[in-house]
Amino acid sequence: MCGILILCFGCLTGIPALVLGIMGLKKSEELGGTGKGQAVAGIVLGALSIVGVILYFIWVVVIAASGSSSTGY
Repeated sequence: MCGILILCFGCLTGIPALVLGIMGLKKSEELGGTGKGQAVAGIVLGALSIVGVILYFIWVVVIAASGSSSTGY
């Protein structure tokens, strides 16, 4: 569920999706594979969210740094 909420809330749900996905993967191994796909989806979406937020912040810093020096003042 946290993996789907990433689309609305970004990194606020990315970290819980990753953590809960890992916990779900361990639990699915105990249950014989039931729910493994959902756990993997949570891990993947959580990791993508975290990477996306990091890349976004890097992009903002680069744009801000290049914009402040190119104003011509």
